[in-house]
Amino acid sequence: MKKFLAVTVSLAMVFSMIFTALPSATAQAADPGMVTRRALLVGNTKYASSPLQAPVYDVAHMKALFDQMNFTGAGEEGPVTNIICKNDRTKMQMIKDMAEAFAGADSNDVSYFYYSGHGSVINGVAQLVGIDSTFISVAELQAALDSVPGTKVVILDSCFSGGFINKA
Repeated sequence: MKKFLAVTVSLAMVFSMIFTALPSATAQAADPGMVTRRALLVGNTKYASSPLQAPVYDVAHMKALFDQMNFTGAGEEGPVTNIICKNDRTKMQMIKDMAEAFAGADSNDVSYFYYSGHGSVINGVAQLVGIDSTFISVAELQAALDSVPGTKVVILDSCFSGGFINKA
């Protein structure tokens, strides 16, 4: 069974959600029963027609949060490892970044995808917007993440992000 958690929230709510979203485990890939937590943080600012300022700062704040996280409970603990930050990405770069950032994940692992940038709706379908005005649809994002074993946590900080969980 594939695990896919989609979360659309303001940055202020992220702190409590991430600390309570998933059970604890130690981050050691050598033991197949252990959990490794990875994070890909994407901030798109340099859009030709409508540049943004905040996403690069959002990514820096999220990285600081992930750097401080250490899950505890049931005698096990573990940090988020392999935190990758990318700014100003096209659709193809973001899909490639996901494949690279989450490579080596297994069914016990947790992969976090954070996106801050423009969002859009095209023909009733929510989209993430690459800096070259290319779009990642709900289905394309899910397909990219379905290829990653384990649990995925998606945090979208964009307009129309509710469309990724069928909310207007």
